[in-house]
Amino acid sequence: MSIDHGELRADGHAGRSEFPTSNGLTHLRTTAVEILAAGLSAAMPDEGFLRSVELVDSTLYIGDRPFILDDYDRIWFVGAGKATALVAAAVSELLGSRLAGGLAVVQRGAAREIAGIEVLEADHPVPGQPSLAAGRRLMEFAEGVTDRDLVITSFTGGSSALVCLPPAGVTFDSKQQLHRLLLASGAPIEDINAVRKHVSAFKGGRFAAAMGASAIINLTIPDVTSGRPDCITDPTVPDLSTRADAIAVLVGRGLWDKVDPSIRAHLEGASAESPTLDDVDITTLMLTDGERACAAMSARAAEMGLTPYVFGTQITGEASTVGTLLAALACETASHGRPFAGPCALIAGGGETVVTLPSNFPGAEGGPNQETALAFAAALQAEPVSVAAVFIDSDGSDGGTRYAGAVVDSRTQARAVTLGLDLDDLLRRHESSRAFDHLGDLVVLGPTLTNISDLWVVVIGSLEGSP
Repeated sequence: MSIDHGELRADGHAGRSEFPTSNGLTHLRTTAVEILAAGLSAAMPDEGFLRSVELVDSTLYIGDRPFILDDYDRIWFVGAGKATALVAAAVSELLGSRLAGGLAVVQRGAAREIAGIEVLEADHPVPGQPSLAAGRRLMEFAEGVTDRDLVITSFTGGSSALVCLPPAGVTFDSKQQLHRLLLASGAPIEDINAVRKHVSAFKGGRFAAAMGASAIINLTIPDVTSGRPDCITDPTVPDLSTRADAIAVLVGRGLWDKVDPSIRAHLEGASAESPTLDDVDITTLMLTDGERACAAMSARAAEMGLTPYVFGTQITGEASTVGTLLAALACETASHGRPFAGPCALIAGGGETVVTLPSNFPGAEGGPNQETALAFAAALQAEPVSVAAVFIDSDGSDGGTRYAGAVVDSRTQARAVTLGLDLDDLLRRHESSRAFDHLGDLVVLGPTLTNISDLWVVVIGSLEGSP
């Protein structure tokens, strides 16, 4: 079984090609992109499905656990998220007529026909009316599930916006405002999810409780550094956070007095606590993760004659700070052979930087990966340092923009000066998309159909024809 999710390419055209590799240090850029493409391929959830899920006669193996399908009246699929379409297609192909039906919610532009499964499009990163409609449809689905049914789910990154159902007493407008405030706050995704889970009629295990299924199988991929299931597939697993945690996040980020009074009243009430799921049979399987992406990128780097150094899967923090630090490490390595031995590739997969915007900040345009790339380019020394890097959000949409990220090198700063661009000023104004639009360095992929947060590759070599 194979699922077609398109072909990644580095076509070398300037401007808005998928990976702009012809600007600046062409060879190093192409090298960085080839390494990153290996990681992105390893992050595809359908590939993980083929490795981890098997149907033998009437027994479905989820990892090492067998499910005898004849023991259930019906088998359903349901899910939402940026990586859900490929999982839904894989489940449909594997089970065929055994699948009673299902529903999948994906971001705009990612819908596809899947046999036996209805596919809806909704909004991200801020929920829209289609997100509200999707929430209602999923809860209607839950009401039809019985304790003789097996439900296979795939809630992946992005589902918190794609499916939105405010709790009683909270309006949808208030919920939208809450999402906007959280996204601009600079809070880590685990804290953002803690709030969203407790201001919801769907999240925090409420969907699982509403279904009353005989068993739930969660097929997902982690898009948070902690890897906690309740921060990844939170509608269908027990919630480890509390409403007190949600209140603490809002207070700590200075948002408590900015959210609608109805949200404060809800969080102060007992109904904001998530349900217990002690009586529900839940199996959760991670189909792929940042570790697998890093391993694939390391292997490709080694094949290309570079020493790979893996920074890991848990890099977080302010994007501009992280970019500046990475540039310093790259320059030190290129100039003095420390702290790493060149030629080499610095690799990260699965972290997530943030951009903190002041209240009502005007003109911001970009995303965390673009801002990391901008800070990196602004801090790089000029030649003879020979460095190129690519920073993307693995889902193909960095900060909700149509851009996945950017490609930069140690000539980017000089090119910017020629174009009359002040990279430091653009960084202060959080206008990374504008900077890279002028430079022709934006990465455009569209929905990649996966989501393990960020993928970064920094290649450090020489100006000659080899890395």
